[in-house]
Amino acid sequence: MSSEANVDFEPIGPDGLKQVPVIAQALDNQWLATPELRGLWDGRLSARAALRRQDERVRAEYVRALVNGEQTVVNRAYLYNNPAVARDYLNDSPQREAFKRLLADGVLIPFLWNESSPVQEPWFGVDGAGWQGWSRVCQETRLSCLRMDWDDAANAEDAQALGREFSRYAHDLNLIDVPALARVLEVPAERQERLRERLLDVADFCNTRIRETGLVLRDDIYRHFVVTDGANPADRGYDRTREFGAEIKQLIDLAYNVNLADRLGAYALTPQGSPPRSALQEWHLKRQTPGRDLAPGQLVEIVRRTAFEVVQEGLFVESFAELTLTDVLALRGTPQWRRYLARLQGLLTDPLVAEPARFADPEHGAPAVVAAYVEMLREASSLVSKRRVAARMARWMPTVELLVEVANAGVRVLLGANPAFEILGEVTRAFANRAAPVVVRLLVNRQVGRAEQARLDSSLRVIEGRFPGSGLRQWEALIADLRLAGFTEVGAVGGRAEAAELAEPERVG
Repeated sequence: MSSEANVDFEPIGPDGLKQVPVIAQALDNQWLATPELRGLWDGRLSARAALRRQDERVRAEYVRALVNGEQTVVNRAYLYNNPAVARDYLNDSPQREAFKRLLADGVLIPFLWNESSPVQEPWFGVDGAGWQGWSRVCQETRLSCLRMDWDDAANAEDAQALGREFSRYAHDLNLIDVPALARVLEVPAERQERLRERLLDVADFCNTRIRETGLVLRDDIYRHFVVTDGANPADRGYDRTREFGAEIKQLIDLAYNVNLADRLGAYALTPQGSPPRSALQEWHLKRQTPGRDLAPGQLVEIVRRTAFEVVQEGLFVESFAELTLTDVLALRGTPQWRRYLARLQGLLTDPLVAEPARFADPEHGAPAVVAAYVEMLREASSLVSKRRVAARMARWMPTVELLVEVANAGVRVLLGANPAFEILGEVTRAFANRAAPVVVRLLVNRQVGRAEQARLDSSLRVIEGRFPGSGLRQWEALIADLRLAGFTEVGAVGGRAEAAELAEPERVG
């Protein structure tokens, strides 16, 4: 334990985290969900209306992280500057005690950039009430704090490495396959060439900054491509005349957050209403496509054997925002939550084994995780409804999909009594003679086309590897094998997948 200013805390490094630590992108003070960002950009929403909607989204994603992950890592500044977090401990209440318990149990882990303690005075502006409340909580609680390294010199080297990796992400956005990116960002075909030119502008700007300072910072890109001249990026003064500023911001924010998660060995929880990690097309950043070799037939066999019973429709809490911290603590103590975590840990340990039946095993594979997840949410809903009669409830009929992403394309497979698939783009000729990266995500989504649906969706990256040799030929074989296996090809399985994504970290040295 370390002690400073009457605060005792356990200093830990990335190797001191548990098996499923998560970082919620929504707690980033720059994050803004796509609907609110677009509304601000085109003038349909005022800043006040956008931020009001944003507060509920942030709260929901904060609670989602505390429920879906084993630990939640939060930048120290967000703990006292973000109202969605700070509101729990500003006044004496059961929620304040629950917040302290989450800290003491190592569920909530403050991340320190270069501070020596959780109460070291920040050099930047803070919310006064939040900072005072945070300082008191730290004096009353024995907590664990995370840094990349507790040796100052080594920590500075890690920070430089993190900055270099982000600079590479930002610069290499110009290598992205634009049609595939445009599908994710919903950019019309007639605007794609202009999007390509703007990404080249970002690359040119990054080159200049790297020559001048060695690194490019997120705020540098904001000031040049996103906010008005002279504005502080933290004030969200977006300049609507900056072409594709909203799209550039989304990509830069995503790169910034997954970069930190990778460095810490944590899972990046990318929120609903934002692009998933696959939008970064990270194979462009690597000379070789990493991961184990996969075969199209192997994936089709996994999909074919992974069947899910139809989950009965029922009433669930409308969103994670309905749960208080006392609810979270109670839920994490239930057999349903412990079962969910154990099955999730088992799936993440080695989701792809030689025998496809293991992935499809209803007791230990993907179906077990989905079943445990739904039962855990049912228990959460029961806890809330018992505590508060007026809790907002909504009907939820979960649907389960596997999304197979191959390089710049993908195929969604809807599982159930009538399995079907939808092709999302085509692998380009660029992979005719090279390996293509493969990511398989397990999605639990709302049934589409229904009003008043609960917003409890989730997504998990469960398989990562590559199609060796010719990625293009392997992609064509995958689609042919799906047709031969009897899956119905449809034009649209049911809209874009917008579930929050628990994205496995890239392993860094």
